[in-house]
Amino acid sequence: MLLEPDGRRRAGDNTDLPGAVAAIRSGTPDRSAASAIWGGGATAADAARRDELGCREFEILVRDPTRVEETLAAAERYPEPPG
Repeated sequence: MLLEPDGRRRAGDNTDLPGAVAAIRSGTPDRSAASAIWGGGATAADAARRDELGCREFEILVRDPTRVEETLAAAERYPEPPG
């Protein structure tokens, strides 16, 4: 996040998902029809909406099963990725 000199927010970027995509692509040249998402936070919700890796199905793995519904609900609120 970038802040103006007076402390007001100017801009923000999240590099979690692009970083994860780059890491997976570099280590896994074959794209899979199914994938696993470990965790139930914001990055998991974003990943559940992306098709950059060619995944048509995914499984969300979390310690607290109640997080899955929350994560899927958050994923539905995300806009479709550009492209």
